[in-house]
Amino acid sequence: MIPDWLQSLLDWLTANPHWAGLAVFVVAMLESLLVIGVLVPGAIAMFGFGALIAVGTLDPWATYGWAVAGAIVGDGISFWIGYYFKDHLRQMWPLKNRPELLESGERFFRKHGGKSIVLGRFVGPIRAVIPTVAGIAGMSPVRFTVVNVISAVAWAPAYLLPGFILGVSLLSLASQMAWRITVVVLALLTGIWLIFWTFRKTYQFLAPISGDLLTRSLRWGRRIPHYGWIVDSLLDPDRPDAPALSHLALVLLTGFWVFVALSAYQISRTGHSGLDHAVLGLLQQLRFPTLDRFMVALSQLGDVTVIGPLSAAILIYFIARKHWIAAGHWLSAVAFAAVAQWGLKLLFATDRPMEIYSGAAHFAFPSGHAINAAIILGLLAIMLAQGSNARRWMVYASAGTLISGIAFSRLYLGAHWLSDVLAGLGLGLAWAALVGIAYRRHARSAIGTPALGATAAIVFVGVGFWHIGTQHASEMARYQPQVPVQTVPAHAWWDSAWNDVPAYRLDLRDRDAEPLVLQFAGSLDQLADTLLAQGWHAPVPFTLGSFVATLKPNAHLDEIPIMPRVHQRRDAALVLVKADDEAEWVLHVWPTDVRTEQSEPIWVGAVERQWAKTFGYFTIRAVDAQRNAGVALMVESLKALRIKTVKRDTGKEPTPYTWDGTVLLVTK
Repeated sequence: MIPDWLQSLLDWLTANPHWAGLAVFVVAMLESLLVIGVLVPGAIAMFGFGALIAVGTLDPWATYGWAVAGAIVGDGISFWIGYYFKDHLRQMWPLKNRPELLESGERFFRKHGGKSIVLGRFVGPIRAVIPTVAGIAGMSPVRFTVVNVISAVAWAPAYLLPGFILGVSLLSLASQMAWRITVVVLALLTGIWLIFWTFRKTYQFLAPISGDLLTRSLRWGRRIPHYGWIVDSLLDPDRPDAPALSHLALVLLTGFWVFVALSAYQISRTGHSGLDHAVLGLLQQLRFPTLDRFMVALSQLGDVTVIGPLSAAILIYFIARKHWIAAGHWLSAVAFAAVAQWGLKLLFATDRPMEIYSGAAHFAFPSGHAINAAIILGLLAIMLAQGSNARRWMVYASAGTLISGIAFSRLYLGAHWLSDVLAGLGLGLAWAALVGIAYRRHARSAIGTPALGATAAIVFVGVGFWHIGTQHASEMARYQPQVPVQTVPAHAWWDSAWNDVPAYRLDLRDRDAEPLVLQFAGSLDQLADTLLAQGWHAPVPFTLGSFVATLKPNAHLDEIPIMPRVHQRRDAALVLVKADDEAEWVLHVWPTDVRTEQSEPIWVGAVERQWAKTFGYFTIRAVDAQRNAGVALMVESLKALRIKTVKRDTGKEPTPYTWDGTVLLVTK
């Protein structure tokens, strides 16, 4: 079942296709406009339009036509700007501040000629300047128009098809998936892309204006009595790496003030902020087991067990290569990371959201994982970037993504408050920037970047995989959500306490979409054995390989895996199916936090009828919501056990296709 907010949007787009078409046109046009196309993430929007085609909201041919038209108009405007202004553009804002945009486009145009109009559409950094370069070069408008139309016709499907495929495989299957899985997976993919995009755009923005920032900083710093010499020394404009040092100084100041502000709040607070509680509550609601496993592994990459050997390996590398200055600065960074986090934890003595450690590690503020990741990985990136003239932003983006991921995993797992993580990042990045500035001012030359990068990568990946492989199970147990177990007398559950168990599967949304029609007290093996004896069987397991079966247009139902479902942040402990003509009955059973006095766990289950539905070139499991017939089937299948049917008040008028509130209680 699609969430209400998404369904409302889809309904509106369906009812107003002209607005949807206009949106496609505008996005495609902006994607191709001079300079603007570099800043606007139009590819992501086109990806989304492709997904809307997949779910039937947008007409495929109309959307394709609007996309082609927008691309033609955008490139046409860019061409005429270059054709009209010629070389005067170089002195006009914003190109006078970003001359490298035109220079890269001109090199590409000289190499490929007229073909660059077609090729340039698919090359991100230069796609928005190639038409302008063609105009400046005096390319014939007629020839440009022909090539422009051809390139737009080829460009539109290349950007729409990936979204269409995702839409079929994800959005069309959303009714079979937990919505929290859908939301979190999309959020993670978006977050990773956003981190890379932010680092790249920030670097590209600061690079051409570093000289101006440097001059302004020097003028301001020299006016500070007794301390102007510090700024003058730090930002010496005669140094070739002065712009890089100014960037690091900005990171240093920002990180320092973030840490100071949060530390002051910790000293004056009477409790954690509402934002701390809100972020913790939201992330705990989004948790589900599959993502838990990934986040625990990501968190383990920030453990001392991994960061320690990485730090030691890099120190040994510096010593072996006789990079004594680098070794000294690296050692100061590692020592600070070790001393600062434990000293500050004991000083502030802030409790964690959950009890997972003992000793000094019991305290939360600041996050040790955030400090370790920010200092070690941050300083490593600074050192690597010094010797990397090309794609320097990739070094920072990669380190930033890994640091952000480790920090976020601590929030997701409930190991820290938001203020703990932000303070750790602020302090860690400030110290990494400070040591990086000092190192760059004292280092005579750049270190061997490829060898250092390879050494760090091999050690980090090798030790990381070993640590995850040997300790992942115990760490998963450590970070399990701490939910109190409720104990009820067996007779009380049988008589009335069953009504206290949730009536519907609790997910991020769809709170009344899937009723829990079965409650069982006892061993899950006993329930499974009873059902297997009645013709139920295990479905094809959900794996990447089995998921490929959905790509077959005429796949049989028993070839299609059942998508994972989550109830109260737990995967189903038991999934069984039973054939029914051209369909299958599917049973999901989840654990609860309720036990009887005899320590028998209470399990809840949902049953529904599913059938194969072909959608274009894909086959999915569709739901036939015959809930009441499913209850009758379970009564027949579990008659060997002690059973009892009870009735909930659903507050709805029952129909053949809506649940009438019947719940089956089962025990041995």
